[in-house]
Amino acid sequence: TAHHCLWAFAEKPCGMEPRKYITDYRLNERHYGALQGFVKSDVENGNYGHDPKQVQQWRRSWYAVPPLLEDNDNRRIEEIRKYANYCGGPENVPRGESLDMVANDRIRP
Repeated sequence: TAHHCLWAFAEKPCGMEPRKYITDYRLNERHYGALQGFVKSDVENGNYGHDPKQVQQWRRSWYAVPPLLEDNDNRRIEEIRKYANYCGGPENVPRGESLDMVANDRIRP
């Protein structure tokens, strides 16, 4: 996990355990919706049926939202299982996000 990597590369004496980790779903990277989990170059080349220009728009635009995960998608079901308790319920687990949504709705000081 990220916590293990952090500890492995931290400049701490061997054998010292960290005092506290901050774990929060809001620190996850942007959710790419139905594109989540696919190889980026395959998606950009249209291997999953998406127009390459549209894929670039989803990736580069501040406001463009990629196709959302359907509720019956296995990836969605797994994300709800993993994150619903952290997010305050399954309705708060994102199905896909624009950069604007991440910056203004999820990441807040």
